[in-house]
Amino acid sequence: MFRSGAVTHKRRTTSVLGILWTLAALQGCGEHMQTVRPKSLPTTVSISLSPAATSVQILLTHQFIAATQNDPQNKGVTWALTQSGGFCIPVCGTLSGNTGYQTTYSAPGGVPNPGTVTLTATSVLDKTKSASAIISVTAPALPVSVELSLTAVSVSVTQAQLFTVSVEDNSQDKGVKWSLTQAGIACAPACGTLASVTPNAATYDAPSSLPNQNVVTVTATSVADNTKSASAAITITSPSRAVAIKLCDDETENPNCTAVDNFSLDQIRDLFVWVNWQDVPAGAHTQELDFYLPQGHYLYVRYLDDFHIAGVPTGSALVMQVLPVAGTYITQRDLTGTWQLDVSLDGQLIASKLFQLYLPSQ
Repeated sequence: MFRSGAVTHKRRTTSVLGILWTLAALQGCGEHMQTVRPKSLPTTVSISLSPAATSVQILLTHQFIAATQNDPQNKGVTWALTQSGGFCIPVCGTLSGNTGYQTTYSAPGGVPNPGTVTLTATSVLDKTKSASAIISVTAPALPVSVELSLTAVSVSVTQAQLFTVSVEDNSQDKGVKWSLTQAGIACAPACGTLASVTPNAATYDAPSSLPNQNVVTVTATSVADNTKSASAAITITSPSRAVAIKLCDDETENPNCTAVDNFSLDQIRDLFVWVNWQDVPAGAHTQELDFYLPQGHYLYVRYLDDFHIAGVPTGSALVMQVLPVAGTYITQRDLTGTWQLDVSLDGQLIASKLFQLYLPSQ
């Protein structure tokens, strides 16, 4: 009986130990499986727009395309137009042909204020994800126009004449190209040359003798739009013109007054300018008097006077002009010093004369 009981006890002990070893093995196996089990990573939706920035002219359209990533259901995006964070349709434009991945923007009939519009594409799957494009609404470019400072001028042989040009609505600021022609054919240097050429100005130098055809055309052609140009007719003349300039303070308007070059501001009322032209070709002419201030040589006033030579190939003309002095800006501001008077005929500078205005104490 003792042995039998001993045997039975041993079996029970072995069974318990086996169970414990089995449980330990199973537990270790379970821990091992947990460390190698793959985990699923969360996906994030991302959006991009093409183009990201562009300019659209009023009344025109532009297509935008959205590209999404990590959108397995292909739900795409929704579209919106805003300005300064607020919805702005239709003032800032409209959207049409919307799909989950593209839309067409139509600009309004005028440039909105402000002129920048934001197009936003927002993910349908994740409304926290979006992308934006900047649209600049612009007005159509106005046609280029070219204008010369002179349209017709006479230039004596060996003399020079400056031409300037203004080009409107030339946003590229490219200026003009210059050319000289006679009857549509390039004629330089026989008909003269162009010097000191810039995109905005050129100086015409007349030849040393009269050409067979004494009319030359100077043309300024827009670089931005070569269909736009402006021309001036230059008549080349002989150098026989002569001019005499006389300044007087005689209030009787007497052409035989005594010439004076110095005038006291407390005595002079008006300054009379007598210009005696000689050997002027027949036809209509314009005399130009330019008075320049002594301080900085700025133009103070310009007078234009027309006269006509008739019946002879060349003739003379006496032209009088008055510069008011007393009670004007000259005396109010004591514009004393050496003044300059430039005398031109038909746009060409012929002669210059200096004179003094002074105060008695000076």
